[in-house]
Amino acid sequence: PKNLPIVADGQSHVEIDLRNDILLRIRDEYIPTEVSEDSEGFICNSLGYLVAKKIQDEQLAIKQFFIHVPWTDDYKKMVKISDDKIFLKRFDFYKTIELLVRYTA
Repeated sequence: PKNLPIVADGQSHVEIDLRNDILLRIRDEYIPTEVSEDSEGFICNSLGYLVAKKIQDEQLAIKQFFIHVPWTDDYKKMVKISDDKIFLKRFDFYKTIELLVRYTA
């Protein structure tokens, strides 16, 4: 559910350090990107929230980033998804992973 905490009586959001430079480099490659400010209750987004919360709560000295990857265009004819959903070209998916590895190492 939107705007409800993933953890009962928990924070609705966990702040993370966002590397805007990486986001800009991905956008420079004309790959669509967006920043989510509400992780909602979906499993993948809940995982991102819980990992960020654990790192923050335990003050772990590790880096974390979470990306939600949309369907690649290979699946466009195989899955039924609403028209407002983004499909990513497979090449762009590979390029995004390459950029993330390069600039977070």
